[in-house]
Amino acid sequence: TIRLYGQIHSRYILTPPGLLQMSEKYLSGDFGFCPLLSCRDSVTSGERQRCLPKGLSDVCGSHEVKLYCPRCQNTFDTNLELPNGDGEGKR
Repeated sequence: TIRLYGQIHSRYILTPPGLLQMSEKYLSGDFGFCPLLSCRDSVTSGERQRCLPKGLSDVCGSHEVKLYCPRCQNTFDTNLELPNGDGEGKR
């Protein structure tokens, strides 16, 4: 059932409602922020760069979820509380 959930999740987030939901989560900072000081926006109020979850493999449970920063393009360890097997790997 975990594998089936992962397959459904990976298809859902590619649909228009799924993309909208992911966009809202990204904009609200639900996935976390880049830990590097160089990724803070010095032009505005020092706002931190939002990150995205990144699975390193399509194989369920083979890797932990990482954070990807689109500004510096680095990948970091994370403490995201995602259920095991949702297409993102294990926690």
